[in-house]
Amino acid sequence: MLFLERNAPLARQLKRLLVAVFLFSLAMGIYLSLHEHLPLHEGMYISFMLLAAGEPLTLDIGKIHWYTGVLVIFQSLLGIGVLTISLGLLTNFLFSEQLKRILERKHVKMENHIILCGLGNVGFKVLEELEKLNQNVVIIDWGDNKDLISRAQKKGYTILKENLKDDHTLELANISKAKSIIISTSNDLLNMEVALSAREKRPDIRIVLRMFDQHLAQKIRDAFHIRTAFSTSLLAAPVFAAASIDRSVLGSIKIGDEILVCYKIQIHPNSPLRQKNILEILDEYELSILKLVSKEEEIKFPKSNRYLQEGDVLYIASSLEELARLKKANLDEPS
Repeated sequence: MLFLERNAPLARQLKRLLVAVFLFSLAMGIYLSLHEHLPLHEGMYISFMLLAAGEPLTLDIGKIHWYTGVLVIFQSLLGIGVLTISLGLLTNFLFSEQLKRILERKHVKMENHIILCGLGNVGFKVLEELEKLNQNVVIIDWGDNKDLISRAQKKGYTILKENLKDDHTLELANISKAKSIIISTSNDLLNMEVALSAREKRPDIRIVLRMFDQHLAQKIRDAFHIRTAFSTSLLAAPVFAAASIDRSVLGSIKIGDEILVCYKIQIHPNSPLRQKNILEILDEYELSILKLVSKEEEIKFPKSNRYLQEGDVLYIASSLEELARLKKANLDEPS
């Protein structure tokens, strides 16, 4: 039960209360049996009926001891209290989440932001990358993964716990002022539904759509003019293939039919590359040097006549063929 999970101390107190009520009812049954001269089973029956319905049954109220009457009244009131608490917890269990969503529903006033639909493992990775790019993000998620939701809330992101199938959900995220929308749930049909709804509300909005089926992704792109429909399997395949070929590969990107890989190499003490400067490397090989890291400096996109030195680390983007050539020139660095 969600209410009890969130209120562990209250849950412990409630358990103790129920145990105490049960023990009191047993004691009440034994008391009636001994002091009112009833069979034990009848005393127990009357005790629990008093608790459940306030009904003394065969107990003759006019002939019982006055202190027994006090206990009967107390047992009836105790039953009313237990019933009230039970109904309250049942109501909370059935309606608390719905009431909370209604009361907390808010309309985002942010502009030029990115709407992220779905905060699963992939969605959270996307969120982390957007954070590095300093982007304003509004998250729409039903809240199934409470751990990821909690982590996103701690980072200060706006989270709308809404049903993505609801026509008004995208309006709550202020899609009319949004820069783009990323749809990253694990349900292809839901992703398509949200994408079409977004296109209907904002024909000009940029849509990034996660799809498992690459053929379906291509059809969506062509049929509905969604500029970007990525297949996760298609994106992952080049990375797995490139990484299996060479351990220095950090990532890859597919452009048309060509795969470009990002990797790093370290200049060895006796490497012939130490006799070359950066401009010579760029002229001799078809590659881009993304970053140079040495003991003294870090340079992004270096383009100078600086000679390479022992221990320099180069982060490079090129084809796999150029990677093989460069590593061979670097004294046949092992793959």
